[in-house]
Amino acid sequence: PSDLGNDITSEISGKDKATMMINGNILEAGKVYGFKGRVDVLRSNGSILTGAVECFFVKVRIEQPLAVIKNSEASINIGIEPEKMYEFDASLSVDPVYPTADLAYMWTLNGSADTYWVASADLFASGPKVRLNVSALLPDRTYVLVVVVSAPSINGVSRISNASQIIKTFP
Repeated sequence: PSDLGNDITSEISGKDKATMMINGNILEAGKVYGFKGRVDVLRSNGSILTGAVECFFVKVRIEQPLAVIKNSEASINIGIEPEKMYEFDASLSVDPVYPTADLAYMWTLNGSADTYWVASADLFASGPKVRLNVSALLPDRTYVLVVVVSAPSINGVSRISNASQIIKTFP
């Protein structure tokens, strides 16, 4: 077995049994590993009746981060009030590959066709949290708040995901 260059044979347990196991921490995301094994059919006395060599490849999937907006609902209704701030929190977002990795967050608020895009000055982002100045929104409109969560790239592959929250406004 190899990642097409590096031998990881020493990391396999059960090489002489029906089931082989490899410690998952050894395999790197995004890499392809080739395996070659021999399967023998034995007679009752232990001698080989027949055998075959099997080869297969495994590509380890690159997991994307999981973007989560805390207490998110299908949609929320917000009343327009002067200088009212509403906070959204994506701190439950996680990187399944590197759980302690620092994630990057980019927040945007988009309006529907009859609504204007909210200026970035009305979104106050600080890491996984964002505060929205709801007095900047128009009443009786629908907005979509989106957070894009970026995790460290793996083997040059960017890893991002997003979560969204529909916001409906009323006077």
